[in-house]
Amino acid sequence: MASGAFAILGSNCDGASSRSEPLTQGAVSMHAMKNFRNARRTSWLAICGASFLLLQAPLSAHSSVNTEASAGRHMQEGKQGKSSPFDEPSIACGIAQPAKTGWTGGRFGKRKGLPGGSSKTKLAVNDGLRWLKEHQDEDGRWDADQFMNHDPESDRCDGLGRANHDLGTTALALLAFLGDGCTTREGKYKTEVLRGLKWLRVQQDFEMGRFGAADNTRLLHDHALATLVMCEAFQFSYNPILAASAQKSLDFLIASRNTDGAWSASGQPHAETDLSTSHWALFALKTGYKSGLKVDLAILADVGEWLEKNSVAGLGLATATATTDSKEAMAALALLHRRMLSNPPATLDEKDQLVTFLLGTLPTSHGDQSPEKDLVYWYNGSYAMFQVGGEAWDEWNRAMKSALLTSQRSEGSAKGSWNPRGSRSETEGRVYATAMGVLCMEVHYRYARIPEPK
Repeated sequence: MASGAFAILGSNCDGASSRSEPLTQGAVSMHAMKNFRNARRTSWLAICGASFLLLQAPLSAHSSVNTEASAGRHMQEGKQGKSSPFDEPSIACGIAQPAKTGWTGGRFGKRKGLPGGSSKTKLAVNDGLRWLKEHQDEDGRWDADQFMNHDPESDRCDGLGRANHDLGTTALALLAFLGDGCTTREGKYKTEVLRGLKWLRVQQDFEMGRFGAADNTRLLHDHALATLVMCEAFQFSYNPILAASAQKSLDFLIASRNTDGAWSASGQPHAETDLSTSHWALFALKTGYKSGLKVDLAILADVGEWLEKNSVAGLGLATATATTDSKEAMAALALLHRRMLSNPPATLDEKDQLVTFLLGTLPTSHGDQSPEKDLVYWYNGSYAMFQVGGEAWDEWNRAMKSALLTSQRSEGSAKGSWNPRGSRSETEGRVYATAMGVLCMEVHYRYARIPEPK
């Protein structure tokens, strides 16, 4: 079982196994390497003992087991008695152990008991994840414009997304599952997570590190989302296959910046810098760094400088792509990014101005079970206001929960999902909107608060 899971994640589109290079932030000790070689020699016994795959599908005749990954798993089984293929491998892999507090707090879903949610929001998250599970394709993707094929003919969901956005849609769905504590080795939906990661891995050009096709008009936007998924998945497992994929994708992301230090959506030369893409890219880089992968801190500083240069009216509202990113979403991101980068406000009252601005545009929903604003704003606003905390967060959270609970579909094939509404959701579709709705309600337990910069 374990070896099959590794073979799945380690295979490329043509079925040939890709080589996973151990990634280091420093030299690996000779003692660790000796342990690694010894475990590698004995890991074949564990491989031979696996008689079927986790996904209950025959292994391709051209696939092979990644022995480095199996060695790490084998050593952990001997030490801790665990049998999951994604338990932490030995230090022989040479990957720095990420901090288990601060950036991700108590490991995402393990913080569910914290104040901020309720029995109703817990049920809403469960319903949203169940809907996503029911609309995942067998190969692991979430199909943006064909997801309704999983519904009966008499009750098919509407809300189609763009045909070429399966990569970004799948990444967002996986983030929703990861945020609730479902990983490749634990949680109610671990099989769906593993299947989704396998599909993402197949979409990656491992030599370049790029996720998706080069002609994707939202190449870097979707690549940044997929990179964030791989970094988070690695953070749960320290698995070398995930580490190699995450590091390669981080390297590609860094190499794809515009001259201003941020990112366009398409990655094409001279394309306009995009705020949403830059946000996801920053998030991926920060998560990769906190996970122990190689990220130059100077890159994060460059992004912070770009955000400062693109501030207006003393409010930190980024001007880039103002036609596609709402003013409210930009305000939320300006507030959030400064906290993520530990940049103090430019003026003493700037944070208060941003908070006041966001509280003036609280989440609301219509009677037709549709969110009034794009859910991407609700998510960014929720994350930003959670970082602020106090009465401001309480006021925002009350409004957000009410709006999401009243707009979530409650009957038929659409039960558990959200109608896509707003400039971005209407384009990306129901899977996108549902993943964002779940992510909004996970904010209070998905992450810890970052100390306010002085």
